[in-house]
Amino acid sequence: MICCQIKILDNLISHEYNGKVARISRGVFLMQFEDRIRSGYLFDLYGELLNENQKEIYEEYFIEDLSMSEIANERGITRQSVSDLIKRCTQSLEKYEKRLGLLQRFLDIRSLAEKIEEISADKSTYESEASRQKINELSKEIAESL
Repeated sequence: MICCQIKILDNLISHEYNGKVARISRGVFLMQFEDRIRSGYLFDLYGELLNENQKEIYEEYFIEDLSMSEIANERGITRQSVSDLIKRCTQSLEKYEKRLGLLQRFLDIRSLAEKIEEISADKSTYESEASRQKINELSKEIAESL
């Protein structure tokens, strides 16, 4: 049985996986976590542009969280081949994002929607004219970005 436990200790992250403990700095862990989330978003947006083999391996690594060694063993290829393929896929997905900018548009729209939600959740100012005007402005920004 696979067991993973993460503990945040001041500025260190203690990561226990199948009884083995590794400690990395909190900043490094958060950067790795943010990179994985970004990779997931990019895969959601542009994954269909990868070939079938690339999609499967990229999904196994980033979505199913299999290690490169597990993927290599399962497919009968080297770990280095898996690593190279993941790097090429990541570069391709980043290239698509640089050209099309869909992820950035999504994040911008989500940020505007969150601002609307914050304004509307504040009962004390929700019914004020200023709040309605701000919500209207943010809604127009969303509409223009689509």
